Amino acid sequence: MTKKSSKAKNKAITPNPKKKYVLNVEWIYFGLALFIFVLAFIIRIYAFNTPVLSDEATYSILGEKAFKGERMFVDFYEMKPPLLYYCYGFGTMIFGWSAWGLRMLGFFLVFINSVLIAFIAKKFSSISFAFLIGSISFFLANNIYSYGTETVSEHFVTLFTLLGYWFLISPKFKKLSINLMLAGFLIAGGALIKQTAALFGAGALIFLIIQSLNNSEPYLKKEGLKNILFLGLGAMMMIFLCLLPIMVQGSFEEARYWLIEFPSKYTNMISFDESFIYLKSYFGRILKYQLFSLLLLFLSILLLAFNWRKKYFSLLVILLVATLINVIPGYRFYGQYWIPFLSILPLSLLALKNTLENIKKNQSFLFITPLLIFIAFSGDLFQNSSSYFAENYLLNSERAHSGNFVGALYAMTDNLKPRMLPSDKFAILGTETQAYLALDKFPSQKHIYPKLIGRISDKNKIYQQEAYNEFIEQQNDYVIFSVQGTAWRGIADFDDWLYNTLFFEVINNYEPIWVFNLDERKFYSAENGEKVDLYKKNQLISFKKR
Repeated sequence: MTKKSSKAKNKAITPNPKKKYVLNVEWIYFGLALFIFVLAFIIRIYAFNTPVLSDEATYSILGEKAFKGERMFVDFYEMKPPLLYYCYGFGTMIFGWSAWGLRMLGFFLVFINSVLIAFIAKKFSSISFAFLIGSISFFLANNIYSYGTETVSEHFVTLFTLLGYWFLISPKFKKLSINLMLAGFLIAGGALIKQTAALFGAGALIFLIIQSLNNSEPYLKKEGLKNILFLGLGAMMMIFLCLLPIMVQGSFEEARYWLIEFPSKYTNMISFDESFIYLKSYFGRILKYQLFSLLLLFLSILLLAFNWRKKYFSLLVILLVATLINVIPGYRFYGQYWIPFLSILPLSLLALKNTLENIKKNQSFLFITPLLIFIAFSGDLFQNSSSYFAENYLLNSERAHSGNFVGALYAMTDNLKPRMLPSDKFAILGTETQAYLALDKFPSQKHIYPKLIGRISDKNKIYQQEAYNEFIEQQNDYVIFSVQGTAWRGIADFDDWLYNTLFFEVINNYEPIWVFNLDERKFYSAENGEKVDLYKKNQLISFKKR
């Protein structure tokens, strides 16, 4: 054997320590990702017992109405854009108009969103680390205080936004113009579910400008204006498709009121000082519930300052800023407003990983990232194990929706079910529209959510009279009445013509069955002779027709 061949043989069998080391850490990422994914999946199975709440119930009803051919903003209404109704209608068509169907729809949305986060992360990292980032996004969606276990509209917004940005940064077709049109089409879809999501469209525009100025492939500087036009063309196509039914149905004026005029008044209802109370209440509880993992992710955001040269820097900053601004309108900072932010937040781990890998003193720094993630998520699991794996998620919902009739309403509907015949008519007078799903009674009336028309205006006076007439004409056999100011005007008072008129109509023509006093947290059985005061505030009352 010659010396040359001997050297070649020795070179072939010499192990490469560096390659072996990287392989080990990638397997650790994969194993940790699998652990978190399985954990999040099991938690989600338990969360199927989350009772349906008002927003998701209302949107599912409106979605059903849209798919039945009723006219948007004429036969039914809300202050959300048209695509919201079609999304819920399509989802309930697939999974069914039921509590189980809504939970399946929510699970599907959260899972797909976590997959999209992993796909985006894959553009800037290894497959195993991208899988880890997606698993963490899936885990964060189980925060009960962001209402992530409920099927709220923000899950749809996140879906359209992430899918749009994936086309924006990950060319799937040979022609960039097709990618940009698809990106614009999908990102505009998010804005046609919730108006404030238009910020993601502005973010996509800024991203294109930055890439063009840097002459980054494939966004060449000389093609910059054309790229922006293709993005805008895709957005206009989505807008046209969503406005077409409104124009055909002749409901443009009603749509203008609910989509522009009404929201502009609604967002000015909360003072700047009150907003801090809302911020502390909602975000404070979200942070506390998943404290360790969120603190690690916020640390990772700070480390973005050391990664400003990375390809993902501008994209991640744009997404984080856009999602944070999205929680501000109205100054309410509701829990569900944080869902897009929590979905995108795990991408910040790219900065943590790259910062630690750039420390060349010792290769053991490579293991710090998975170790920190394991410690953080183990801490969250230990802290909230009784909540994550609760047999009765009703208790979690009552914690997350304090001050609402969550448990009492379902106890009341369980009491009514054996009494009701399939032909019996039912109405919930208040905002607890989930009672319709609980009793499998689809509402035929136009006005199902009185809070939207509670405040006095010329338009709302007409709607209030319509709502009263609907109730009289329907001749309901059973009624649940919410004696709570916030269910009628959104504020804790009862200076409301519709509330007062319907209340006296009900107590004069219906007999009380059960009364739940929220302040006392106590039920009273009126039909069994227990003394009840129907005029007390903060009560939920079930009635049957005399």
